[in-house]
Amino acid sequence: MLSTPPRQNRILVAVLFGSFVGNLEAIMPNAGLPHLVKTLHTSLSQGTWVLTIYILLFATSMPLLGKLGDRLGHSRLYVLSLSIFSVASVACALSPTILWLIVARALQGLSIAPALPSAMAIIAEHFDSESRGRAMGILGMVVAGSTALGAPLGGVLTHLMGWPAMFWVTAPLALIGVGVSLRTFSRLPERVGRKHPLQIDWGGATLFTAGVILLMMWLSTASTQGWVSQTSWVEGGVVVVVFWGYRWQSRRATVPFIPGTLWHHRRFRGISGVRALQMVVLYGVLFLLPIYWETTQHATPAAAGLGLLTLPLSMMVSAPWAGRASDRYGSRRIVALGMFLTAIGSVAIGGWPGNVANPLMIGSLIVLGIGFGFVQSASMTAVSFTLTAEIKGIALGIFNMLTFVGGTLGLALFGGLVSHSGGFRESFALMAVAGFFGMALAHRSIPDKEWAAAVESQTTNGSDNGSD
Repeated sequence: MLSTPPRQNRILVAVLFGSFVGNLEAIMPNAGLPHLVKTLHTSLSQGTWVLTIYILLFATSMPLLGKLGDRLGHSRLYVLSLSIFSVASVACALSPTILWLIVARALQGLSIAPALPSAMAIIAEHFDSESRGRAMGILGMVVAGSTALGAPLGGVLTHLMGWPAMFWVTAPLALIGVGVSLRTFSRLPERVGRKHPLQIDWGGATLFTAGVILLMMWLSTASTQGWVSQTSWVEGGVVVVVFWGYRWQSRRATVPFIPGTLWHHRRFRGISGVRALQMVVLYGVLFLLPIYWETTQHATPAAAGLGLLTLPLSMMVSAPWAGRASDRYGSRRIVALGMFLTAIGSVAIGGWPGNVANPLMIGSLIVLGIGFGFVQSASMTAVSFTLTAEIKGIALGIFNMLTFVGGTLGLALFGGLVSHSGGFRESFALMAVAGFFGMALAHRSIPDKEWAAAVESQTTNGSDNGSD
């Protein structure tokens, strides 16, 4: 059910609100955390949960809420997501205690989780193969822009008006998004929801979500407590047991939480793997460079933050262009080029380390940012062509969830490598390997433009079953 260009523009504007406020709230509290901890008279360890609980629930609930979108309708779920998020933002701003704030942040993360998968599903439904890349590129630009804006905006708002301002600013934006979405989506027929009964294997959903939460927590702590420590082995064993329980439950369920065809879909696995690799490198760079600049180049935290701003700004500029190029040349070439630039940028940073103002360092960050922007937009476009509407929501939920799992793995892997051996050069060499591997994986698994157009035609006629 494709829409006309004027209506497409209105749809695109509507779905940008959720991605913007959701990503902004993931970043902003980092800058205001010290002031927040002091004002609420709590410890830093407790205050860290304000950041952690949001990301955990935001990432791990995407598959379940994507599944609900498949059955209830993605536009309905998107509006509900923004509505609850606005209420949760007000609750955060009014929090009198740290416990209240943590609970409100949990509701924030849970409520906004379906926004990005639903936005991608809505774009896939209303944009054809000639315009979908452009839409995904603009969506990627907004995600990158909110990343670039989050930290400085959080710091400024906290300095001028106190930490509650970080939540007051997103509540009205979310409400505006609700109004725009209701006006836009009320004129569109819902493609899914009425045709399919709500059938969810709640046992499988619970085990899968719990397994991903435990996996991310294990990755987050393993680098500090040691990968081969007894505690790490026990936690890793628990993760394996929970996922084994999920697999056992899926075999028993009449309608498994995740369709079996999804696990066997080579193209979906490949695209998701490339995106996860990109996030491993992205989170690694964001984590390592400030440490490197501050410990070896004696840069101030402010200078390190400003120097790092080059990366998301480059992503924001390159993402729309990459989306348009995907429409013209196909996603395979753009993703592969993006991973190649990721590898080259990693080699460059590891080869000529320097301070924040070093022109070679700035140039390397620009190359990395362009590569990240290419992969982000083109992979979002590619994955939208691989699956039918019936399973698109849960597939996009898993796709986006894996980006956060990849980011968590990057933090754990490179954090552990640097803390135990001080290996900055080794870390960037490993990032380069990830980039070249991702380039090869993109060539092997991402469909070309002609195949994507054929799948779109089959999906419209209801003949594609979503398997390879």
